[in-house]
Amino acid sequence: KAGMGPTAARRAAAIQVRIFIPSMGIFKGMLVKKRTRNGAPIELPWSMQKVKPSTHPNRLPGGFILINKYKVHPSSANEMIGKKLDPASKDPSEKGFKVRIAKPLTALVIRLWETLGVPADLCEQYKTESVNPDRRNHAWLVGVPDPTGALPPDTIFVPGIKKQRPYDIFVTRMPCYAREHGRKFGAITQKPHRMSDADWEWLNNSISFGVIMFSNPRPGKISIPERIANGDLDGDLYLVCWDKEVVDSMTATPLVDEPAEDDGKLSTVPSNPNWFHEAQDVNFRKVQSKYSHLIGTLYRLAEKKADQSEKKLDDPDSRALYEAYNDALEYQKHGRPIRVPKHLIKELRKELHHLVQAI
Repeated sequence: KAGMGPTAARRAAAIQVRIFIPSMGIFKGMLVKKRTRNGAPIELPWSMQKVKPSTHPNRLPGGFILINKYKVHPSSANEMIGKKLDPASKDPSEKGFKVRIAKPLTALVIRLWETLGVPADLCEQYKTESVNPDRRNHAWLVGVPDPTGALPPDTIFVPGIKKQRPYDIFVTRMPCYAREHGRKFGAITQKPHRMSDADWEWLNNSISFGVIMFSNPRPGKISIPERIANGDLDGDLYLVCWDKEVVDSMTATPLVDEPAEDDGKLSTVPSNPNWFHEAQDVNFRKVQSKYSHLIGTLYRLAEKKADQSEKKLDDPDSRALYEAYNDALEYQKHGRPIRVPKHLIKELRKELHHLVQAI
């Protein structure tokens, strides 16, 4: 129960875990609540496997589960939004609502909306009004796989938004610095053909508001989260907005099937034989914070280029700088080069030039 009381444990829809089973391997990701009548109490998809089973002849029996108590969903903020959305619940007080939901939308999300065609004045109006319960039509929800396996490909489902009429939902994740990082989906308001009546009833009445469920990809294709700013299902939060005025005014890039680069199986041989030494180097540099100034500089320059351009995030210089910013964030984890177009390097301070690679 991850330190929760029985009521909170029953309300939990998803938890972030690390699972260590010597006979099976090491697994990481989100466990999502599932309707089961028989079978194993915990199902581990092989996509969660990060380390192969131990080959030691005297490996330990059994296994261990570590639960991240800070990644148990729904969050307190989403519990509050869920109460507002539930016609059977008493509306939360404005004071209590604002205590839990204090942060307005970030500037990067607003830029993405403007890039997708949402008028600037509507963006600012919604940003201001959405701190109040009456206009809070967005939330940061944790991404999870479809526990029924019956959602149609390229669809999503958000438990807790109980609307009878069709409506559209906008989805993105941070950092959302490109047009294709924002997607629109038609909400599922009727039972899909392949889903049982019992599963449909369970989805609508047994899962608390606080998660966004992604359908399984078509065979050989990448998942929906991977096509939303290269997301995943290991605790990533996705901005979900269902405000009709905002969503109706935007034009998002349609989802297109993309082939998966691998079969999802783990390799027994590291792709980079120098991975250990490079990891040590990256961690040392991270401790020294050598790249923190570069990260901030790239972000501010990208922000400036987008704000000065009518194209917003479609501006090529802004896009290139945001890509470099993302490279810098990833560098601290993976050590990959930070690539900056040659004509933009001169806008960096000279002491930062040796940290980037010209393209």
